Amino acid sequence: MIKQIINVATNTKYYIFNSKHYVQNLLTKGKDIPVDTEINTDQIELPPWYDEKLFRKGQKYYTHNIFAIFIGMLLGLIAVLSIPTILKILISTKKSSNNKTAYQRYMRTIYHTVYWHWYIFGNGSDKDDIIKIRNTKIFKSLIFVRKTHLISSKYCSTIGNGFISQKDMALTQFGFMGFITLKGKYLGLKHNDETLAGTIHFWRVIGYLLGIKDEFNICTNEWDTTKIRLENIIDEIYKPSLTNINDDFMNMVKPLIEGLWSFNPFLSVDAFLFMTKRLVNCNGYEYFNSDFNNRKMLPLAVDGENNSNNNNNNEENIIKKELYKEMTIWNRFVLWFTLVTLQFIYPLKLFKWYFDFQIYLSLFLITYIPFLAYHRFGFKDSYVRIKL
Repeated sequence: MIKQIINVATNTKYYIFNSKHYVQNLLTKGKDIPVDTEINTDQIELPPWYDEKLFRKGQKYYTHNIFAIFIGMLLGLIAVLSIPTILKILISTKKSSNNKTAYQRYMRTIYHTVYWHWYIFGNGSDKDDIIKIRNTKIFKSLIFVRKTHLISSKYCSTIGNGFISQKDMALTQFGFMGFITLKGKYLGLKHNDETLAGTIHFWRVIGYLLGIKDEFNICTNEWDTTKIRLENIIDEIYKPSLTNINDDFMNMVKPLIEGLWSFNPFLSVDAFLFMTKRLVNCNGYEYFNSDFNNRKMLPLAVDGENNSNNNNNNEENIIKKELYKEMTIWNRFVLWFTLVTLQFIYPLKLFKWYFDFQIYLSLFLITYIPFLAYHRFGFKDSYVRIKL
């Protein structure tokens, strides 16, 4: 028994050390390495560690929890916009700076994400047939996205606004899988060893095929190391970034939410920004009393305030700011309804089926009858497609 405890403690220290090294390496080395400088499709193959069964488990978890995962990814996308280098790239490309362009850009992102979760790289017997694999919809989608990234990266580099780095891609990878794994309980998601293994393997493969090198890929071959990486990324990167947001950030978040309103009219800028900050533990963005449990926070510290002289973490000294009370009635309602739905209603099977069905229905309508977009963007611009 004592030997097991020592082994657990030793492994934990090893994971923490490697995780901190990972984040440091990502912020120093990763920021200087482009994801791609050129792309030769013939040289892109599935990674040698690809496991078809694990990959399909990750896909199945998505299709069976699509409502919560959709919200988790949307909140992750909002978080990604707080990274200055990524924000600079997006502003430079001018493809999501207003409601219409944002609607079209992020609907394409949704479609690609759906492709990744719905289609497979051929049957098990085809996994060594690279020609068949390259003709699958999922592979074509990933290559299309990768080439789009390269075009944007080259353009931004030409005008002196940087390039898409390994760091940027890894932090974007976090946006897709960070909250749905690490913060699953806040989204009404139930995880076990099998679902976590499948989900991180799925995103490890997707990251690899989008050009993320193994040393910068957030997802490893096990949840324990991935989890600590995610925690450190939140503490060292996303929490500081979301604590100090600027006008450029808000000018990209508003078109994102208002553009996707045509997909889901129950979206609100203030409410979803609040939820994003809550997930990264920004001070003052607690909602339920349980949010104060196991919190890594400094008392009396609210976004933008100096907390260097107050290091007492006793719960009785924490002042509850309840910043949500400064929001409008509508935004407070959206916030309350979404949080209550996710944490208390969605986990119930009958309601889970209902809310998942709502997302599938929204996908059908936005694809074939995008009536909410008609009066906002016109008939022609309301239909968004991806060409592979």
